[in-house]
Amino acid sequence: MAYAILISDNEVINTIYSVNLHAYVATTLIIRKNHSEAIEVMNNNVPIDLIISFSKIDNNETAKTVHAFLTENKKDIPLIILGESQKFTEIACYIPSPYNVRDLVRAVAKILHITAQYMVSLPVPEFFPIPTKLFLNFKDIESDVYIKHTKENAEVDFIRILEKGASVNAHIVQKYLEKEIYNLYVPSSERLKFINQISALIISQLEGSSVSVQDRIEITGQGIEFIAGQLLESKLASEEFLKISKVCSDSITKIVKNSPQFSALLKKLLSQKSKYVYLHSVLASYIAAEILKRLPWGTHEHTEKIHFVLFFHDIHLMPLFDKYPELHTEDDLYFNDKLDEKEKDIVLNHARMASDLLSSFRHIPIGADVIAKQHHGTTTGMGFAGDFKDDISPLSKIIIIAEDFVLSLLKSKLVLKSNFDKQKIIEQLAEKYPKSNYRKLIETLSDIPI
Repeated sequence: MAYAILISDNEVINTIYSVNLHAYVATTLIIRKNHSEAIEVMNNNVPIDLIISFSKIDNNETAKTVHAFLTENKKDIPLIILGESQKFTEIACYIPSPYNVRDLVRAVAKILHITAQYMVSLPVPEFFPIPTKLFLNFKDIESDVYIKHTKENAEVDFIRILEKGASVNAHIVQKYLEKEIYNLYVPSSERLKFINQISALIISQLEGSSVSVQDRIEITGQGIEFIAGQLLESKLASEEFLKISKVCSDSITKIVKNSPQFSALLKKLLSQKSKYVYLHSVLASYIAAEILKRLPWGTHEHTEKIHFVLFFHDIHLMPLFDKYPELHTEDDLYFNDKLDEKEKDIVLNHARMASDLLSSFRHIPIGADVIAKQHHGTTTGMGFAGDFKDDISPLSKIIIIAEDFVLSLLKSKLVLKSNFDKQKIIEQLAEKYPKSNYRKLIETLSDIPI
């Protein structure tokens, strides 16, 4: 086991790094909020294999100060610098985006000479969770399946409910869901094979030519849940991750294309009890496609690109909406006292995190990562714009208007339980987005039948 100091005042980064570096490169983090606290650790002669530091914290040149200390005291400890920074030493490793967990894990593995063979040799938890809902589409399985049972004395048992090769009874799976059993378990040694089986199953179903819109909505929803659950699972190869993601986003395009009426699509999504992020993404995809049809420069390629971005744009928020099902919007999440600071940081930074995720793929639609970063009107992907400017992508502006329109509709339907006043919402959007480029997009909403 290696030990690293993480110099960070970002609770989200602290949590994400701690989990991932422990799981994937057998590294334990000693977290300190500033360079002074980190230097104190090093002065106590604690054995440290690596230092990971933000470039700046509270306007202090944290990484430079740490590097100077290492140089002056002749400490040969590798340094990874997080965040945008001018290179002041060729010795350090620079990672511009602290939310790019994949690049960090790779960098740590390289510095500490940790191989895949070494990681395989380490002990892992005996069982690995799989969302129960995914079992609805299996005919047979390639692994034993277990259910977790907690006894009165808080001891945990894993009870086998299916043997390898057995047929899956969808009716029984549904009963588990009704009992709010949201995860079943497979042996950890079988998890990569099981993940690949799930991936192949979802892809084959969505690529089928005879899939009904209703079934496609259900399967694509399962796909986005699966992807969200595996988001930081490094053993799912990035190309495989991208493949299933592309099939799912293409499936959204087919759902929109084969749903000529918005109201009918909404009804189908609600009947499936679709989760908020998926419901919002599909409906925003529909409105965005309709806006593009009414623009002289809109193309089918633009539509596909927007649908790809909308599939990913809020994927980091899915665990939060699952945890707080009574909350329906991003504002609800951020301004609710139930969320801790770590969770609120995720809400604030989810656009940047989505952009970083897309940037980690080799082949994505050109500019998709930038559009994802700007989908709340900021060029950095951090926070929410108060004044919506023109310095972002035209496709990002379409997503902003489509999302806001759908958000107002869903508030009326799901929260206020009232009729949707389309013209009133259009007027409110025109007041919120006064610049001419936004208003031109808003004007197209009048022609879209709802």
